[in-house]
Amino acid sequence: MKKSIVLLMLLTCPTAQQSIAQSKKKNPPHAVRKTPPPSLAGFWELSYIEGVNMEQLYKGNKPKINFDPKRIQITGNNSCNTFSGPIKIEGNKIIFTKPLVQTLMACEGEGEQKFMEALGKVQTFAFPENDKLDFIAGDRGVVQFTRVMKKR
Repeated sequence: MKKSIVLLMLLTCPTAQQSIAQSKKKNPPHAVRKTPPPSLAGFWELSYIEGVNMEQLYKGNKPKINFDPKRIQITGNNSCNTFSGPIKIEGNKIIFTKPLVQTLMACEGEGEQKFMEALGKVQTFAFPENDKLDFIAGDRGVVQFTRVMKKR
């Protein structure tokens, strides 16, 4: 009986009615997202790698990756050699099968090694912005990419 009285008071109270109406305006029951969620599909260029000075390590040739959702595969260039291989994605978890297939050109510096080591640590991914892709190990962002348009 007490619950019914409290509910009746809340429903007849103008302040409570206004609060409910404002809540429905802010969060309509069938809100439509104005932009689709980002997708891994497409081309991405490295913009950050944990513990690395990007300007010194990747002079003019930053690593790039391409996700192909139809073939469930990744291809890319690690600043020197090309690589490819299947991937497994479950929610925001990502697994790069090992070893990824790579060409075997002789490469100067440590850029290739640092990039491949970082990929090996990745456990999950996130989109902090629509054109940014973070690869995460534990609770640390180890690699970040920026979406790029395919060059013709």
